[in-house]
Amino acid sequence: MKTKFDEVDLQHGTLTIQHEKVREQYDQCKLDLDNAIEKLHLTNKVRHETELKLTEEQERCRSLQDVIRDKDEQLHKRAQEIEDLDKRVIELERANETVEGKKAAIERQFDITKKQL
Repeated sequence: MKTKFDEVDLQHGTLTIQHEKVREQYDQCKLDLDNAIEKLHLTNKVRHETELKLTEEQERCRSLQDVIRDKDEQLHKRAQEIEDLDKRVIELERANETVEGKKAAIERQFDITKKQL
């Protein structure tokens, strides 16, 4: 009977030691899990903040692209206006040359007529 008791006592001691080891492993795993969860929450918070900043920057870029597009359209319109005005200036200069030529011809005719009289 004593050997049976010693055997049960030895098994109880072995099981107690194994239980303590398993309990320590459980506690360590629990700490590791809690740390991982905390890091995950922090990572998600940072990701969310980064996504918000990215969205704001994307909106700002779209706004700036709209402004650039409007400015490009204005520049194109102004360039077209300048081109049209250049054409008009050329036409007016030609018309002016024609008028100057007619004026010179009339003055010559006038001088000739004046000499004949």
